[in-house]
Amino acid sequence: MRVAGRVLLSIFLLVWASFAGAQTMTTVYSNDFNTSAGPEWSDTHLAVSPNHTRTFLGRFGDDNVRLNLVALPEHCSVTVSFDLLIIGSWEGSTGYYAGPDLWDLNASVPGDCCPVENLLHATFANCSCRYQSYPETYPNVFNPGLTGAEEINSLGYDLDSVYHMSFTFYHHQDALQLSFDGGPLLQVLEDESWGIDDIVVQVDSESCCRAVRYLPTVYAGGTDVPVAIEVDPNPEAQAYVLEENPPSDWTVSDINDGGVYDAGSGLIKWGPYFGDAPRTLSYSVTAPSGASWNINFNGTISVDGTSETICGDTAVSPGSYHPADLDADWMISDDELTAYAATWRRGDPWSMAPEMIPADFVTNAGMIWKSGGSYSFDGTVNPPWVADDAAKSGGGRLRAESGVLVVLPDVPVRMDLSVEPNEGTRAYLVEDRIPEGFVIMDAGEGLFDSEAGVVRFGPYFDDQERTLSYTVMRLDDSSSSGIFRATASFDGVEVAENGDRVLQPVGLIDRSPAAVQ
Repeated sequence: MRVAGRVLLSIFLLVWASFAGAQTMTTVYSNDFNTSAGPEWSDTHLAVSPNHTRTFLGRFGDDNVRLNLVALPEHCSVTVSFDLLIIGSWEGSTGYYAGPDLWDLNASVPGDCCPVENLLHATFANCSCRYQSYPETYPNVFNPGLTGAEEINSLGYDLDSVYHMSFTFYHHQDALQLSFDGGPLLQVLEDESWGIDDIVVQVDSESCCRAVRYLPTVYAGGTDVPVAIEVDPNPEAQAYVLEENPPSDWTVSDINDGGVYDAGSGLIKWGPYFGDAPRTLSYSVTAPSGASWNINFNGTISVDGTSETICGDTAVSPGSYHPADLDADWMISDDELTAYAATWRRGDPWSMAPEMIPADFVTNAGMIWKSGGSYSFDGTVNPPWVADDAAKSGGGRLRAESGVLVVLPDVPVRMDLSVEPNEGTRAYLVEDRIPEGFVIMDAGEGLFDSEAGVVRFGPYFDDQERTLSYTVMRLDDSSSSGIFRATASFDGVEVAENGDRVLQPVGLIDRSPAAVQ
């Protein structure tokens, strides 16, 4: 990902108190790309969908495409709307040997390194059998592929989807740069690409907020919550001060720029500052251990004798419970674990999101259960749940006989997977995806999910090495090679096998003189 800027920012759709009434919006740019893109775009390439229903800006892969707008009228917010075309075999958040397939939208001032506002950082999948984060932020959300798509397979490609996007964000400068980014792990253009269509950029006609607060989206008990307040007083301001009211019973620290905490009033105070220079004020609050409720922030800025409410984010929520924790008590019981593991093994939908259970979530739950059952949320790791006994995440190796094996139709072939978990691993499992044209004859101690085309082994709640075997057979009407790729998950850590296994029909052997020599 090429996102730069404030680490505190994820996605901020700001709601300001001064916006109580209806806003007057002015369209400053629009393009349906039916004729041209224009010099305002860094890449002006246009494409036509195979069924000729759309002409759009694209196709792009792991590219950065920029739209630069200048001479904007006075405003305080921007709304950008467009159609995002997702084309090809996007794998979403949890692809096999692929992905995560990410896409980003950032807003900034042209030529200015800071600030950059990340409006979208999300994965997309062009199959409901995969997981994507959209419409939420990657990596902590798993939604079924194609969630939120306005159109599915409407363009004439093998796989495609169209999403209508709309973002409103704080911006008051007279120039704007929108940066559209395909993730660095996207495959070649023929496999995975994207495009833009029907873009409209509008600005409001309201007066700006002079102070905007930025908060993380979630917190965990016992951890620090960073807070930033971006202050930009109106030109010709003579003096200003800020007062911030952080949550009571939370420990305040790291106040910058001469600010002080008044324990009597419970307020953090900055200033007075003389002049109209903008600045970013910041502090941290530490959540009490075990805190698990929504927390509110409020404050005011006074400029030349006039006070107004600090705009922006006003609340943070506790980190989400593990999906296996059905009674939401920050404990994973034996019944919850076995129900979660059995549902994953069968490939059935779970009662909480994500419905189709990721393998790493299962071994993460197993590790927590083996560690005593209690856990907390930690947004810096993935999966974002850690055992309270600070158990170290496991790992290991998954080995198979890689290479090309020529097979005959209707002749069973035994597949062996050697799993070597690291010492101290508390839970692990294995998934092997079966390519089209092959069937499972005997799943061994595994369970074959025919709908997903996956054979699943485990979970195992120990660190013992195992050789997992099953029998597969190529159908007599299949003429294509089959590529087998397995993954293992150890305590929430995914590991791929050591190489591809290719089962190739006899008819695909190269018998040319050059090949024989």
